[in-house]
Amino acid sequence: MPWINGVKVGKVCKWCGSDKHQNWQCFNRPKKVRKTSKDDKNKLIQNCDKLFSEYTRKLQKQTLHYNKCFICGKKISYEESQIGHYVRRSYLATRWLPEFCQINCFECNVIKHGNLEKYKERLIEEYGEEFVAKTELSKNRKVNVIELQELEKELKHKLKGLQN
Repeated sequence: MPWINGVKVGKVCKWCGSDKHQNWQCFNRPKKVRKTSKDDKNKLIQNCDKLFSEYTRKLQKQTLHYNKCFICGKKISYEESQIGHYVRRSYLATRWLPEFCQINCFECNVIKHGNLEKYKERLIEEYGEEFVAKTELSKNRKVNVIELQELEKELKHKLKGLQN
């Protein structure tokens, strides 16, 4: 038992230093943080995909009044437009990067499997070789749940701004 000012007292709370209650009764103790499961992270990823796709397609339609394939330049309707990823979607660090996720037509995105050679040429034309090389190297960075939650919040806010 600890001594305070020469008097023997009960256990001192490790959160606030009081001897009037036990650790588990203290209001100052930190709240338990629930660990996020793999399902929670996967749900966040799916939601971010949906929001990002909708935002990207609506943004281009709002500025150009139509959607245009980044690779071949073909005009496509909003419903036909797809988001093509230059770096595979399994790399979360670049999965929602606007420069690496462009609107593609079905033919370029699915039939030609992303048409990556032409895609890279267009990216270099648009953003420069240094940017493309630097960003390709950052694809292996790990993305945590907090970053995904922030991205989801940001995308919802951007979508709301487009609809007004």
